[in-house]
Amino acid sequence: MAFLAKACCLALLVTVAHGVANGINDVERPRDNSRTWMALCPCARAALYDMQEALTNYTEEVNSANPPNLNDVIGNIKRIAYNCTKQPTCQCPEGYFKTSDGYNCLKISDEELDCDAATTACSSDMNARLAVAKDHRGLTKLADYIRELDPSDEEFYWIGLSYNRTNGGLPVWTWEDGSAASYEITRNLRSNVRKNLLRIVDVTDGARQPLERVVISKDYTGNFWKQEMCGVARGRTQVARHKYICEFMMFKVEIKAVTSSNRTPGAPRQFARGGAGILA
Repeated sequence: MAFLAKACCLALLVTVAHGVANGINDVERPRDNSRTWMALCPCARAALYDMQEALTNYTEEVNSANPPNLNDVIGNIKRIAYNCTKQPTCQCPEGYFKTSDGYNCLKISDEELDCDAATTACSSDMNARLAVAKDHRGLTKLADYIRELDPSDEEFYWIGLSYNRTNGGLPVWTWEDGSAASYEITRNLRSNVRKNLLRIVDVTDGARQPLERVVISKDYTGNFWKQEMCGVARGRTQVARHKYICEFMMFKVEIKAVTSSNRTPGAPRQFARGGAGILA
């Protein structure tokens, strides 16, 4: 079972990668300085143990006559994480605040950066990322946090929603964790993007750099969120610059889809590789 030394913060990231492989990786020990961040959240060590046990049990049972459901395993891991992060003794690192629901550690910046620099600023700050909010409820919460810090704030803030490719002439909006954004989130952006696609954008990092990224404000109505170009559009001499919201992760779990070498003919492909870990 792979124990991946990956990320650190009060939210939980679960990713599922698809591929064909066999076998289980050996356990990799977390970096030495992760002990410092473990001290921020006393229950983290026990939570990681429980997550690893859940993944180990899943791997052992995945080829049985009644294999466990992957979604049930992911749900169990999320519950383990939340039962830890909601504890008052589980704290955020310096510069971040813990959200009232106990799910996240967020940092709302006071400096304006371009799209790419904002991404780098978060990732270089204890392996955080631009904030992810996969539904309107989550976006509303982010707006609430901006308002709580400064009710008169009229600024826009970069978040972790962008695209760097299109499909059928429409952008493929993707969250910072690699998951596709739902139509519920992107439907108000698509009509604007069709016009933006007609512009010529100069990017310095090929397809890896987002063409556009979403910014949000404290407001719920009107022009409370929009997309901005990452690069210089024709007719412009400057790139868009905004403040940004970082999200600091404590737990990260990765599960890869593999084809078991001993599964019976006609049996469905199972998920049989995974790991949980932290990174300071």
